[in-house]
Amino acid sequence: MAIAFARPEYVGRSDNKNACCKSSYNSRSKVIDQSTGKGFDFTSHSGNAHHEMLLPEYVDKKFKKAEGFSNEVERAEKRKDSQLYVEWLLALPKEKEITLEKR
Repeated sequence: MAIAFARPEYVGRSDNKNACCKSSYNSRSKVIDQSTGKGFDFTSHSGNAHHEMLLPEYVDKKFKKAEGFSNEVERAEKRKDSQLYVEWLLALPKEKEITLEKR
């Protein structure tokens, strides 16, 4: 039996999380935190079938990339207990009859 689920994950400083690190992991890309100069590289990791950032049409195109979005989030949030963003994790069934496009 196929099981699918969705859950929110809150990325916040109170949990010692960094938006640049989380964005780099989710997009499996290299992101440099401009505030600290620290780089995060998850290009060698696998297991992510699809990653997409859903933003309104009027938003600047630099936010469509993980590095631009996460650095702006880190720059804007100053408090040590701030909630940086909410991401939604969607796990869809891995069945041979269902293609990635249909999922």
